[in-house]
Amino acid sequence: MVSKNILICTALKGLLPKNKKDTLIFPAYLVSNSNQINGWKYKELDFRWANKSLLAEDYLYLDSFYEKCLKQFALKLNIYHKSNYSIRFWRILIGPWLSSFLFIIYDKFHSIKDCLKKYKVEQINFLDFVKKERFIPCDMNEFIMSVPSDLWHQYLSQEIIKNFSLNKKVKYVSKYKLNKFRAISPDEQKSLIKNAFSYTMDYLSSRKSYKYFINSSYLGIIGETKLSYQLNQLPIPYKRKKLTFNNKINSKHRSQIIKKNNFKNTFEKNFFTLAVKTIPIAFLEGYKELRKFNNNSNYPDKPKVIFSSNNLWYDTFSMHYTAQKIEKGCKLIYGQHGGCYGMTSISFLEKHEIKISDKYLSWGWAHKNKKVQKLGIISNLSKLKRNDNSKGLLILFRGIKKFFHSMESGIGTEPFKNYASYCTTFYNNLSSKIIKDVILRPQHKNYQKALLKNLKNYNDLNLSKSSFSNDCNKSKLIINTCNSTPFLQLLSMDFPSITIWDKKNNPIRKETQRYVDLLYKNNLLFYDPKKAAKFVNKIWVKGVEEWWNSKNVRYTIKKFSDNYSKKNKNIISDLTKIIKHYEK
Repeated sequence: MVSKNILICTALKGLLPKNKKDTLIFPAYLVSNSNQINGWKYKELDFRWANKSLLAEDYLYLDSFYEKCLKQFALKLNIYHKSNYSIRFWRILIGPWLSSFLFIIYDKFHSIKDCLKKYKVEQINFLDFVKKERFIPCDMNEFIMSVPSDLWHQYLSQEIIKNFSLNKKVKYVSKYKLNKFRAISPDEQKSLIKNAFSYTMDYLSSRKSYKYFINSSYLGIIGETKLSYQLNQLPIPYKRKKLTFNNKINSKHRSQIIKKNNFKNTFEKNFFTLAVKTIPIAFLEGYKELRKFNNNSNYPDKPKVIFSSNNLWYDTFSMHYTAQKIEKGCKLIYGQHGGCYGMTSISFLEKHEIKISDKYLSWGWAHKNKKVQKLGIISNLSKLKRNDNSKGLLILFRGIKKFFHSMESGIGTEPFKNYASYCTTFYNNLSSKIIKDVILRPQHKNYQKALLKNLKNYNDLNLSKSSFSNDCNKSKLIINTCNSTPFLQLLSMDFPSITIWDKKNNPIRKETQRYVDLLYKNNLLFYDPKKAAKFVNKIWVKGVEEWWNSKNVRYTIKKFSDNYSKKNKNIISDLTKIIKHYEK
């Protein structure tokens, strides 16, 4: 049997050839497809945006094209819905989907194109999807839940190859009947206590006349209750609305929207076509129902201010509600909800959040942006209380994602193999005396074995069985393995901690560099995992507290925290003043 080079876009079993002499050609992903196969030879591209110079170049183009595409969608959707909403309305409602979809398609298009150019591909294996319209998401939440799916990415890859005329000896190797494509929403996994509290508050009080809509603030139930009291109203516990639409996908209407667009560039025309074909139902056929859901909700009719910290990325109901109220003069105050903001050289998330808001509340930075106000960490950290006799060394790992979806220059575009390599190097250079006290805390089980498999004494690793706060509270020293939320939270709460990250994969913006340099100079940040391990070995027995409480380290932590992880004891009263200021 003659061997071939076969392009396999995902590692689904139905796509793999029977002849194990065939060479599999893989597009580039953050996590290699090779983690899911055994017994085949393969070749694989490097991830495009591991090259941060190319990332910066592509980002300039994509950001510009996104704005053009958003305007085109706003025009088309206003005509379709017989409305006259502003660009800001559509930016809030469809911007998170449109931007993520654009970044995913651009990356995937170039990866497939480069595979065909670099390797002598003799066959492309496809799945023959039956009822492929079921890949079209119901709403934004369902779209996000689709992103980690190999099946969804296979569908997209096939659409790109067909729509972008990359066809080259396509072979349908297996039929796939799609009965139902839907991941479980986090909404369905929430605790019974939180749901009961939300439903009880919904039943007991009408919020139609409330002046303020405080939702998903990250303050926690107690914090939101205190803030609501200061604003003379009861809290509105966050309860994500489960949306279901009875509308059928109208392919004819979608085809009409595709016609007469203003794009001349081939990629841009093809992208717009694919985007319209796969736009979530909530934004098109189900929009009238979405509007009814909002009108019938127990939310303020005429709020003067909306304050939130993250639900405008995934909650279609809240996105539409917010966009609708802003059209009528309501002000939006939006809060930073995690790490990397104000620090990484590229962050579409940060840019989007600032652009949609009237006032943006940061954890300490502003960078001369008049919209941004320094507030401090908006997060419920009450459970973080370090024990007096803390003994362990806690290593925090970041979440591992196979598929890219977020345009940023930090962990969102860091290849897994690079991350796993420096984590392994750090751990394996710790002394044996320390290793017996190490607790490893992977963020979730995805690719856990691939992450930890090369660590010393793999079969005897001590994996966390406790909560994040409990693990931190009982640790003498904490190791962050990336630029993330815990890195900032732990500095703010004065927990002895060290951070390691790959400098090449985590470029920092100019305004931040001097603060990061201070961390590096005082051994709070390491770019070399071997040097980090050597330092931990040196201070472990008696030197952790001495180092942490030294004059230079105390100065560095205060200087950095004041700008990026500020602890604000008066955060409720400060928020009250800010919100009331925008009431006028």
